[in-house]
This record gives sequence, C-alpha cells and structure tokens, in this order.
Amino acid sequence: MKHRLVQSLVLALIAVSPAWAGPDDPCPPNAGAPQAPQGVHDAHPIAQQMTYEDLGSHHWNTGHADCRPAAARRPPMEIVQTDADTYVIRQNMCVAAEAPFMYLYCGTQKCVLMDTGDTSDPAAFPLRATIDRLLTARAAQNHLPQPALMVAHTHSHGDHVLADRQFAGRPNTVVVGHSPQDVQAAWHMPNWPDNGEANMDLGGRSLTAFPLPGHEDAHIAVYDNRSHDILTGDTLYPGRLYVSDAAQYRASVARLDAFVTNHEVRNVLGAHIELAANHTRAHPHDFPVGSSQHPGEHGLILQPHHVHDLARMVAAQQPPPDLQREVSDDFILDP
Repeated sequence: MKHRLVQSLVLALIAVSPAWAGPDDPCPPNAGAPQAPQGVHDAHPIAQQMTYEDLGSHHWNTGHADCRPAAARRPPMEIVQTDADTYVIRQNMCVAAEAPFMYLYCGTQKCVLMDTGDTSDPAAFPLRATIDRLLTARAAQNHLPQPALMVAHTHSHGDHVLADRQFAGRPNTVVVGHSPQDVQAAWHMPNWPDNGEANMDLGGRSLTAFPLPGHEDAHIAVYDNRSHDILTGDTLYPGRLYVSDAAQYRASVARLDAFVTNHEVRNVLGAHIELAANHTRAHPHDFPVGSSQHPGEHGLILQPHHVHDLARMVAAQQPPPDLQREVSDDFILDP
C-alpha cells in the first residue's frame, strides 16, 4: 500500500510538473491550449493525494491579506486528488476572492469538469493547461486514450464559468451552455425542473444530475454514483446561501432533500467556503464579501443531515414563498 501511494504521488507530480510547461516542451499536453507567459507555470500546483476523510479536515490555502505580491497569487489553484479518477480544485483567493471549488470526475471514456472558476485569463489562472496535464498523465498511467471532456457547471454565475473560454477549440471537448435549456440538453434531462433526473455514463462510472434552480435559473446538483458524494454548488455550502427565486429555491431544496433521503450519500460538496471554523448559530462568523484571506476556515465537506436541516429550515419559514435570513451552525440562509 505504501508503495502504491508513493507511486501515485510521483505520477501526480508529473501531471503538474513545471517541466511540461515551457515553450520548448517536446510533449505539450495539447498544442492548441492557451499559453500563459513564461514564468507563470513555475508556480503550478502539485496535486495532493488524500482520501475524502482527510479532505474533510484539510486546511486549504486561506489567502493573503495583501494580494499585490506575485507570490500571493501562486500557485493559482490548489488541487487535491481523492482517488485515481477524481480531483478537487480550488482557485487561489488572491486570484479570485470568491475562491470557488471545481470538481473533475473521470471514467474510462469520458471526464466531466464541473465549473471553471472566476478568471478567464490563462496567464492568471491556467485551468485548461492544468486539466490537460492531469488528463495526459492519467491516460498514460492507465494506458488509455485521451478521454472526451465535458465542461459543465453547477450553475451559470460568472465565478463558475469565466474560464470556459480557455476550452474553446479543445479537441474532443464539449462546453455546456449557460441556460436551463442548454443544461437540460447536455445532460439529456427528460424535464425541467421537476422529474428531470438523468444519468451520464463516463465508462465504469456514472453521474446523476437533476435541476436545482433558485439560487440561479440553470443550477443543478450532480451525484457521483461511485463515491456517493453530491455536488450542491451554491444551493448548499458552508457559507451564505443566496436566493434569487424563493419559490424555485423552496422546490429545489425539497427535491434535494428527497434525493438524499432516497440515495446513499456520503458527503455534500459545495462551491465555496465563507464561514470560519468557530462559526455557530449563537456566534456567527462569516468572512466579509471580497475577503482575500480566510484564517481559521470551516471545512469543505457537509453531511446529509445538513441537507435535511436546510429543508426543515426552509419549510418552516412562513408564509411561502418568501424566505428570511436564518443562521445555522454550518450555513447561513441569506436570501
């Protein structure tokens, strides 16, 4: 086991090695990829190996008070590899204060990247170059051809889609549009928003997606049938839960609650962290909007009971569809 972990770590280092980034690299991962200026990739992140159990207590890069020094913006993202086919990526808080999370799920035939972050410029945030390296190393390790890639989104707010343009023209790649109709078509959902559940086969692994509008019109949840983790985007995460349409949000939270009740769910994974670890209902502690530093941050992972807690909170607020601000120990409903 120790040997396998060391071997995996070496491969992860290869996947994001700066030696692959220069213009004289004889084996560029994708010749058509947008190229960052020389020196930017010198700070490419290393994919850290850890289990989901360790991920729950992982202390992410929590930013800097002063983002002006170039060193504060490097590496531009942090990557955690939870198994051979799954990556969790977080944008550096000094590159984008929202510091969104992105998730890469792979099967033998296809990979799905959920969200692309809050920065379009590959010089500041080389997301495509990083994804190319991860997929090239994975294909070589497993003696597989390069997989098809679908670039999808939990929802279409700017901090989750701005790096989409980096993937324009990438071979064997589909970038999903931003409207509910685009999302429904890409995931082959039979209906929207009710009865919209659909499965996508990645090859030895499948994802289940269903509509979750309310925070944003094209919002979805994505469930990994292998790990039993569910992505909830900005509908539920350890932070401020903003609502654009209260009636839709109520229906979506009920839909999410029913799904979690009827499926084995291990972890609930959101798109941001905005709370401190010492936040409680009695003593709220959320970081101000636009903060470039989150000292003592809450963990990323929530549990199924948090879905049930949110559902009870939303259902108890009367009269519908209006919602009011309410603080929980692990999230803040902030319509």
